[in-house]
Amino acid sequence: MDYLVKNGAPRVVQDIKDDVYKIRQFQDFKFKESTGVEQGTELRDKAKGLVELVNEPGKLQYEREFAK
Repeated sequence: MDYLVKNGAPRVVQDIKDDVYKIRQFQDFKFKESTGVEQGTELRDKAKGLVELVNEPGKLQYEREFAK
């Protein structure tokens, strides 16, 4: 999704903005393996970054220009 937001059509970005609540719920994701090791950190970080990117038009425009 990060790639699509930065490189995809503007319609893709709008679709993701419309459903950002679905991504936001992963900011609190927790998963521990049977060994007790936390495995949800990376997903939480990605979700947080994506929500911030979609909600900040200036940052989004910069990232889209940089990706070109």
